[in-house]
Amino acid sequence: MKKIKKIFFIELLIILILTINTYAKYNYSFNINAFSLKRDSSEIVYNISRTENKYINKDVLLTIDFNKKVQKIDGFEISKDGKTLTRLITKNENKTIVVEDISGNKKDISYSVDNIDKIPPEIIGIDDEMTYFENRSINYTDNIGIKEISVDLYSNLCVQCYQDYYDTNDYKGIDVIGDSIKINVIAHPKNTKYYKYYLNGNAVAKTSETMYKFTGLQLGTTYNIGVEALDKNEVVLERKNQNIVTKFFTNIKVEKIGNSDCNVKLYGLDNRIGGVVGVGYTSKSEKKVFYTNINEDRSININFPISEITGNIQEGYYYFHLQLYDNKLENIYNTVCCNVIFNQNYLPVIKKINPYNLEYSGNYQIIVTDLAGNITEKNIKIIR
Repeated sequence: MKKIKKIFFIELLIILILTINTYAKYNYSFNINAFSLKRDSSEIVYNISRTENKYINKDVLLTIDFNKKVQKIDGFEISKDGKTLTRLITKNENKTIVVEDISGNKKDISYSVDNIDKIPPEIIGIDDEMTYFENRSINYTDNIGIKEISVDLYSNLCVQCYQDYYDTNDYKGIDVIGDSIKINVIAHPKNTKYYKYYLNGNAVAKTSETMYKFTGLQLGTTYNIGVEALDKNEVVLERKNQNIVTKFFTNIKVEKIGNSDCNVKLYGLDNRIGGVVGVGYTSKSEKKVFYTNINEDRSININFPISEITGNIQEGYYYFHLQLYDNKLENIYNTVCCNVIFNQNYLPVIKKINPYNLEYSGNYQIIVTDLAGNITEKNIKIIR
């Protein structure tokens, strides 16, 4: 009987131990499950930006910033902290991606890049580097829109020397006050970016300015003035040279000359000068003479309409000169040049160009730029 009780007690002990182990096991499992239920379930918040929002002819960098770490997505780069995705967009695209954070939360994100344009505009109606013998009608097209149309009717290199003139014997001279003369580039080849100025074959300056002043000149001396037109790579497009004979008048000064009438005042005239005659020439080289009187202060005033002088060296450029007579020798003491646009920047006659109908003879440079910055250029010549 005692033996039976002992066996029963042992069996009861075993059952108790097993019960305790089972309870401990399930209680531990319960604690693990309870811990796992505390994961992040907050919403994924994001912001999309790109390097450029206007039309552009380059790639665009798309950036998506998040409020927490996300997992990497194919086609995107991810930052070290896992909170930023970037993608270099090479052509326009419209897509939706699924973003997942480290806790398994997902978010559909749609993005659109529609401002990339790498297609240049078209110029229709002419072929590049062609010569035409009639008017040319032109159309311009682009897939997104044209920003600017530039049509330049350019010329060969042309240089004006201030105060220069020709006399009846085609003598080229220049009046100089002090010891300097100025020259001005009034026309140039296409794509000219710089000008190189020469004096007697020696380069003295390279600049983008169309005006240059030569100094340190001597009286009654012949100088060779040279100008080169250079492109952006400093390649010489064209060179122009001309000889100038300087004439100095330290006691004579031109005070004013208008643009429509020739209004001149010369003062400080030397006592040797007993008379002054204004001489002009028509386009047919007919001589026009205007007699003037010397005032008590040894000055003269001349005022007459430009229509009286039509001898034209360059388009829109008129001239005459004053002959100063010597009292004793009764002959010409000297000659002073006087231009209608004396000492002012020469402004050539500007032809109004219709970019859709090229009608003037000459060299044309047509440049079209679209809204993204793509450029198309064509160059033609019209001979009529």
